[in-house]
Amino acid sequence: MLITPGDVTGSYTELGVIKASVKKLTVFNENPTTDDVNVKLEQVAKKVGADAVVRVKYTGGATWDSWGAMNAEGVAIKFKEVH
Repeated sequence: MLITPGDVTGSYTELGVIKASVKKLTVFNENPTTDDVNVKLEQVAKKVGADAVVRVKYTGGATWDSWGAMNAEGVAIKFKEVH
């Protein structure tokens, strides 16, 4: 599945904004990466029937309930069929 901070050309329908987050549970765990959160983002996208996620924005850092987190938010899209 295509996951990109950019946009794509072609005809598609926007299904809506989706979000995903990966948290670091202890100080000893590795910091989450964009690859880690993309796995979660793809799972959410598949649940809504998306073909891709565009205009993805990433944020990260420590939160009140974890030692660190990586968050992603983007627009789930469905490509239109060409006849």
